[in-house]
Formats: sequence, C-alpha cells, structure tokens
Amino acid sequence: MEKGKKNRAFAALLYLSTGLVCVGGFSWLAGMNSGEYLKPTGLVDLCAAYAAPAVFLVGAILALWKPRFASAGALIGAGLAWPYFYRTEVWQYHFANSWVDLNLPPPNQTFGELRILAISLLILATVYSLSQFTPDDWRIGKRRLKEKIWPSFAVWFVAVCGWYFSAVTPYRIPIYDLYGAPPLLYVVHVNKRGLYFHETVAIVEQDGRFYLLHDDRRLFEYSFQETSASGVLPEGDEIAMRAAIRTANLGISNGPRNVSPWTWSADRWFVYSEHDPRWSLTNVDDSRVPKGIHELFEALPPLPKEEVGATTLRDVCLGFCFFQGPPLVTH
Repeated sequence: MEKGKKNRAFAALLYLSTGLVCVGGFSWLAGMNSGEYLKPTGLVDLCAAYAAPAVFLVGAILALWKPRFASAGALIGAGLAWPYFYRTEVWQYHFANSWVDLNLPPPNQTFGELRILAISLLILATVYSLSQFTPDDWRIGKRRLKEKIWPSFAVWFVAVCGWYFSAVTPYRIPIYDLYGAPPLLYVVHVNKRGLYFHETVAIVEQDGRFYLLHDDRRLFEYSFQETSASGVLPEGDEIAMRAAIRTANLGISNGPRNVSPWTWSADRWFVYSEHDPRWSLTNVDDSRVPKGIHELFEALPPLPKEEVGATTLRDVCLGFCFFQGPPLVTH
C-alpha cells in the first residue's frame, strides 16, 4: 500500500474508533444508576456525547477521499468533546478522575477504563489532525511531517504518560471527612522491607468502636488483599486512650505524608487525633509515638472481634506513590 493510502486508512480507522468509543462510553454512562454528576446534561455535555462522535464518524468517511476536510472535521469533533472531559477529569482532579476509578470495583473500574480509552483516542486524533496542517517545509528526513504517522504516536505517548503521572492517586484517598465523622484516633504503621510493604491501620471512632485493617503488598502489585476486623473497646481501654490523647497534645506535624518506595527499609508511624486538643504525628519513628497510644495499638489485635473479612484493593500507581498516614481533614 502506497504511503498516501496508508495514511488515509489510518486516519479513517482512528476517527472511526474515536467516534465509536466516545458514543459507546456516553451511552453506557447514561445507563448507570450512579455517577449522576458525570452524566451529559448541559449543552456542552450533549455536544460531547452526541455531536462529537457524529463529526468523527463523518470524518472517518471523508478521510478516504478528502483527508484535509477529514482532519478539519476531527479537530471540530475534538473541540466539542474536550470541554466535557476537561470538566470531569480536572474538576476535583485528585479525588475524581478516570485513573482513580481503576482503584475501584466494577462498574466504576469499567467506567474508568472506557474513559481512559476515549481520552487516549481523542489525544491521538487531535495530535494527528493538527499534524496534517503543518507547513510543507516541516520535514523529518526527506518526507514532510504530515506524511508520517509515528511522530503523532510519540507526542501521544508523552501526553498520556504525563496525564497518568499527574492524575494517579493511591488506593486510599486520604480525606476522611468525605466518608463521615472524623475518628477519635487514627494510627497507621508502615513497615517496609525491600520491595514489600506491611501496613496496619487502627481506627477508633468517637463511640468507642474500633477497626483494624492489614495488608501485605509489594511494588508493581496492582491488586492485593486487605483483611479487616471491628469491635468495641472495653470501657477501661477507652478511658485510658482518651487520657493518652489528652496528655500527648503534640501539635500538628507537617512531615512527609508518604513512605518512599525508594527507601529499602523503613518502620514509620502516622498518628492523628480529632479529640480536643487535635494533634498529629506524620511519618515518625517508633520512639515518637506516645507510650499510651503505642500500648493501645498493640492491645487491639487480641480483643474480641465482631466482624472479620477481606477485601480486594487496587492501586493504579503500583506502590510508587504509596500515600499513607492519617487522613487530611477538610474542616
């Protein structure tokens, strides 16, 4: 196949795929019972849901006979789609975006995969279409830039990698107020040995109920198991814990909130208290943890449990942005 026909066939396939994935994604989203704020409702959203895919599908047909018109149409289609994706990907960026959805169970995970595919195709279609309007004297070797396909893939790869690295958030979003009242005490102990993380989380609620979470994971691991258990603190332990919290009063720590994956060996603690006075310890060693808090942490595992279970967790960052520590508080 000669170079011109090859480029036309590529453009037709690219625009067809982009249009089908976009319209399929929006149709699937419209049928979901959750995620109401993401459904296309306003004029901009409706243009992205229906007008943009239609323009891309027309562009796929034109690409075989009128490639320049097809590229112009594809840019119009991309212009109609980008405002919607910008709103849903950048608005509350680190708390709701397609990459974070990969940390969630289906159907949210499926939703994230479909949107990542749609946006990736949009990026490629936009870059390739723009390349078709570059001046004739822009050349790579002896051929004009607009006659080559691989530069578009190179730009696309850099753009998608940049999007991924700026958007990924670890599997545990550290905003406790998003889920309910802040805890009386929140303790995270992270032990790292080589490629392996061992994490134990103890949460004590204001009413004396406690939760224990534990997982063993390693770098490059996307899916792993977390065990969980809950129970009620004995009255004496609850009184001792409240006294330990009151006497600690260590202020608010502003240390690094993560255990670096590049550290070969680490044993770090994160402690947060919402009890008056509020205080926190961030990324400290064992000697900084108040004795009463440390004793409570050690005393929780043997206590009677009411609920014991296991959950599959996911981390799209594969452990490399392992964000730990007590939750950020929004009030």
